[in-house]
Order: sequence, then structure tokens, then C-alpha cells
Amino acid sequence: SRGPAGGRDLELFELGLVSRVALSSLGPHGCLQGIQANERSNLGTLSSVSGRLFENLRLRTWLARALVQLTVKPQREAFGDGGLLALLVAAKLVEAVWENSASPFDRFLMTQSLERALEGL
Repeated sequence: SRGPAGGRDLELFELGLVSRVALSSLGPHGCLQGIQANERSNLGTLSSVSGRLFENLRLRTWLARALVQLTVKPQREAFGDGGLLALLVAAKLVEAVWENSASPFDRFLMTQSLERALEGL
């Protein structure tokens, strides 16, 4: 499925996508995931390792890419493991704010906080 065309629907779709990929790969019963670079490519990645999965996943929204940058890579570099769980928790928190916030200002503040965190990397 290609997902929504853009905007808030696409952001929620991609947050859900990274959550599903992380959750289905997590733990002793996690499965290998196949990621195809794009529809016209026969190149792909088969892995359950957070770094390989999410470095090859082509995300279109800044929000989903920011979460991957802020969780998977730093967690893997600092501890060697845990990128999937870190991403899953972060994505679920952001999804909750995005879905339950009555005010666009709340989403704006969250986005500003993520931008500042990315500047520190």
C-alpha cells in the first residue's frame, strides 16, 4: 500500500508504519522484514536489525525520518542494541500527541522540540 498522498494523514501513516515494522521485528519472536527501495527497484533489504531496516526504509515525512534519526542510530551507537524498542516507544508517544491533541500548537511545540534535538546530533 502506498499510503495517503500527504499532510497529517501521511505523517500518521508513516508513524504507524515505523511502529509496525519495529514491533514485528522486536524480540526473540521478531521476524525478518523485507524492505524494497521503491516500486521500480529490484533492490531490497531483508533484516531484523534496526539500523539496516530503517536506513533503507524510504520515509517521505520529516517527522518519521526525525524519529528514526533520534532513536535508532543513537541507541545503536551508545548501546549496540535497543533501536527497535526506542523507535517504537518514541513513535507511539508522537502518534498519541498527533491523534489526541486538540490544538495545532501542541503539535507545533513537539515538532520544535524534535528539531532542537536533531540540531544536537
